[in-house]
Amino acid sequence: MNPDRDETRRATPSSARHSRNAAIIVALALTIGCAVTSGMASGGAATPISVEAEEKRSAAEETKSLHADGVTELVAFDSAPFPFDGAAPGKRAFLDVAVGGRRGHRARNGGVLWADETFGDRRVLLHIPRDFDPARPATIVVFFHGFGATLARDVRDRQLVPEQISASGANAVLIAPQFAVDARDGSAGHFWERGSFRRFLDEAALHLARAYGDPAAEPSFRAMPITLVAYSGGFLPAAYSIRDMEGDSRLRGVALLDAAYGELDVFARWIEKRSGFFVSASTGSTAGQNARLRQMLAARGVAFGSDAERIGRGVTFLHTGDAYSHRDYVTKAWTREPIRDLLAHMPDVVRRDVAVAAWSGPPDGDRRSATAEDEEPQPNGR
Repeated sequence: MNPDRDETRRATPSSARHSRNAAIIVALALTIGCAVTSGMASGGAATPISVEAEEKRSAAEETKSLHADGVTELVAFDSAPFPFDGAAPGKRAFLDVAVGGRRGHRARNGGVLWADETFGDRRVLLHIPRDFDPARPATIVVFFHGFGATLARDVRDRQLVPEQISASGANAVLIAPQFAVDARDGSAGHFWERGSFRRFLDEAALHLARAYGDPAAEPSFRAMPITLVAYSGGFLPAAYSIRDMEGDSRLRGVALLDAAYGELDVFARWIEKRSGFFVSASTGSTAGQNARLRQMLAARGVAFGSDAERIGRGVTFLHTGDAYSHRDYVTKAWTREPIRDLLAHMPDVVRRDVAVAAWSGPPDGDRRSATAEDEEPQPNGR
């Protein structure tokens, strides 16, 4: 089964489903028995029982329980970065290969990434934690994945981004668009175009309000501050999204998780004029680029530090060395759950009114075999 074609909400565990089904059967049996007994006692016919009505009631209860634990969905967006049939930077057509009716994109290594396989998924991962309140100070976390990723298999199930946001206790929600599907490519698609990321955020407000269950909350989501988190090859769409948000104070923070591979001038310009915090954490793979970025900031008179307790405030560079693998950096960086830690340090985001259980991160060991996401992008790679 393709793990990225499953249901949009997390399925109820099989044991719970079996218990619920058993309960339905018992309830039906008891009801039928009572109805038959009542009918016989009164000399009339037994009252008919609607199995369909009972199934609908059960489904409603399941939906309610899922909402009680928060909502995690994969939703198709009209403003998603892909499909994309425009021009890449440099005015070159993005889909520059056509063979037998199929169209594709010529990758840097000379191979072809076919549009119908790699650039056709317009879905976005949404997550709203339990007890989230859009009326209180909050943030929308926008997460950009790296190479070789899918939203369900990697962002949701391996990197556990929704779980980290819920575990932080912060009043925050998640939107994570799909870029190239399971491929060594960091193309930004429509996010290369001016105004596209803003349109994406506007549509996200609509879908978040619907998922929250209150369409009247859309204006709150539309005005909510943005925290942009990019991992690895997600640096390229992040840079173009930052450019699109120039002058917009909603962008309150940028976090690069081993992602400073290029577009350093864009990041330096935003940091210099920033309306929020910046943090870049690195292994050896991006150490050189982070050193260059620090030099650029020093030349502009921008102060920065390296204290992990200061993330979420000012400008912070954290070098973890090669003790942590690039592949696992979304779950094991300067701490075992960096997105959770980042949200916990942000002063402008209140905590939800929930008891946050201790979370030790993902279980040890790989959840899947290595893919293209294990490989590191090239600087300024397209």
